[in-house]
Amino acid sequence: MSADWERVQQALRLIREAKRILRETGVLRSQRDLDVDLSEWYVAEATGGRRADSRAQAGWDVIAGDSRRIQVKKNNKSLDNPWRGTWYISDRELDAVGQDGSVWLLQMRDDHTIERAYEIPARDFQTEMVGERSGDGYFIRSRDLAESYQRNPGMFGCLDDSIN
Repeated sequence: MSADWERVQQALRLIREAKRILRETGVLRSQRDLDVDLSEWYVAEATGGRRADSRAQAGWDVIAGDSRRIQVKKNNKSLDNPWRGTWYISDRELDAVGQDGSVWLLQMRDDHTIERAYEIPARDFQTEMVGERSGDGYFIRSRDLAESYQRNPGMFGCLDDSIN
């Protein structure tokens, strides 16, 4: 075997060990994309809440400590992907979290760290303060959120890379 093959084997062992630890600590709950479980776990921890009992809960992912429902959306597209920093939230998901609920948008890096997180009250979508209407939901772009946040910092929460 070549030295590269041995390095690959070692790296795969490290990945398996990391996933084992993440399962034991409750971060990983499924065979889905690591960033999905990590994003939902992070939001539950940040809000003093808990993740939905079902891994396929329709419309919401986390119940915050104050009983608000939260839909979590992550984006981990590569830097050269035009959809990086873009999320879609459907009317069905907004209905499921309710007027008192919120949507968390997380921009992930390729190393699974969170670059930026936005918490947006669901009611702001209905008042057209956030997002561009498209079909049965809204497209949200990070550049638009950054501009909105600069104009009105109290409108929604924005956390930057200091959260890792």
